[in-house]
Amino acid sequence: MHRSIAADLESKRLADSYLFAGPDAETLLQAALEFAKKISGSPNEVFVLDFKTQTELLALKPDEAARQKDYRIESIRLLVSRSQLSTLDSKKKVFIIDGAEDLSPAAANALLKSLEEASKHAVWILLSQSSERMLPTVLSRCRKVNFAEGQAERLEIDEDAFSKLPGSAFSWSAQVLAAGKKVGGRKAAEQFLKALSLRISEDLHRNPTPERADSLLAVLSAQQDLARNVSPQAVLDLALLSVKP
Repeated sequence: MHRSIAADLESKRLADSYLFAGPDAETLLQAALEFAKKISGSPNEVFVLDFKTQTELLALKPDEAARQKDYRIESIRLLVSRSQLSTLDSKKKVFIIDGAEDLSPAAANALLKSLEEASKHAVWILLSQSSERMLPTVLSRCRKVNFAEGQAERLEIDEDAFSKLPGSAFSWSAQVLAAGKKVGGRKAAEQFLKALSLRISEDLHRNPTPERADSLLAVLSAQQDLARNVSPQAVLDLALLSVKP
């Protein structure tokens, strides 16, 4: 997990709203979902707004759904009304907007009003690959968390075999770095961690367990450490020691 949001969880000083920014939409969503689960303690109190859920919220007809290019003010108003309701267990609800740069001007202003008033019952997480397209006043209300860019190169190593854990974590680190000599050790580590996070995320979706959730958080945290120029060998060693098959 990104250190800044991990620190918020540890100190129990959550911001009312966050902006997760970076070029990889899948990484942003994975990180937001894991953070949201830690905040709410229940997947039932996490809502993700994307064009599919907007279609359901507004009961759009098929032709209307196909023409969607932005998030409408009606969708934001519905989420804002939900955010103001308390939960029976006093846990916070979490609202994730996937692709927040696609908020219409009216929707962005409606969201801004809610962020300014800040409900004690909810946390907002905005995800954006193009935050420069977002309303500056909305950006100013969010705690920004930057996520590093993933790499597209493919390593000559079988990530699937990792689930069998042959040998120690340290031997696996050596294998990853050796396989990535052509692209460089840092890129090799980045690509392997990205592939590993996707595999663990898939496993977590099929069979959610605390161990898999912790493993995913460890890999996401390792990706952030790597972006801060921590040694690839050290990052891989720590990440692989933390991952449970």
